Amino acid sequence: MITLVIACPFPLRLRQLVTALQGQPDLRIVAAPSDLMSTFVAVEDRKPHVVMIDRTLAMKAEFEVMRGLFAVLDVRWLVFESGLGEPAKRPAMPGPTAGADLFELDATMSARAIVAQLRSVARVSRHTGRSRPAGEPDHSSRRDVPGVPILIGASTGGVEALIHVLSNFGPDCPPTLVVQHTGCGFGTSLADLLDRHCGASVRLADHRQCIPSGVVIIAAGTDAHLVMERCCPVEAALAGDAPRSGHRPSVDCLFLSAVRFAPNICAALLTGMGKDGAAGLLALKQAGAATIAQDKASSVVFGMPGAAVSLGAADRVLPIESIGPALLAESHARAQSNGRASA
Repeated sequence: MITLVIACPFPLRLRQLVTALQGQPDLRIVAAPSDLMSTFVAVEDRKPHVVMIDRTLAMKAEFEVMRGLFAVLDVRWLVFESGLGEPAKRPAMPGPTAGADLFELDATMSARAIVAQLRSVARVSRHTGRSRPAGEPDHSSRRDVPGVPILIGASTGGVEALIHVLSNFGPDCPPTLVVQHTGCGFGTSLADLLDRHCGASVRLADHRQCIPSGVVIIAAGTDAHLVMERCCPVEAALAGDAPRSGHRPSVDCLFLSAVRFAPNICAALLTGMGKDGAAGLLALKQAGAATIAQDKASSVVFGMPGAAVSLGAADRVLPIESIGPALLAESHARAQSNGRASA
């Protein structure tokens, strides 16, 4: 039996799909939400085998958090074209995390044909790497000397990438600051998602806060930049400046705010569209920070890390599964070398 969530913002089309599919053998529709937040809740609660989501919803920036939830729960998903909305725009669905190709739903496509596609998707095993179940201890980051601060920036495909990286971070990891591009209103959902599946304590960025070891602060779904104000102890704040590199929060703003602390900083730029973070990573490297970019093969979109590589901003270019351990190792090595702890 395949359990299915159908998400579509067009009520008439949603009712048509539910009516057409609900009587099909070996298929059970467990929810039919009309917006992304309701879809997130339905998937989290019901843990379906497959999610069918309308292209209009998949185009939204908030869908980035949905991708991460699908990865954590190993839910297969596909995007369908309902024939409504703006036909000229299509969601970017690159890389192995795409779930399935975009497919058209029109009057000639039978319910049986849709079910056949759903079964095909449900049979595909998508290996997303290990993410630690909530509550499972992780001691991979423990050292005698706490590490120097870690900064991470990501965009498209970044939620899944962050799950990979932060699954290596334990309850005594170095203070960590993250900027993830996503739509407004989904910052809390993302922080909660990462917190439940990572050994560190993941919190949403606040106006001003001190960040001890074992804490990851994430700026996402907010209309302000995350900036680093002090290094020892680590302090960060939200700043309401204009967008930078087309984004607010901006990875460049975070990275550039830490340039004065560069010898005591490790930074990584992960998958994402555009070039936000590339200039900031270069400035950090030139000032003495340790810098890493995600490689092309493991990136959903190689835009941001690719721009950094082109600038010569990365000390190392690594696959996503190697970035977490590399950041932790370099962070602790720098703390020991400098003869100081960051927190």
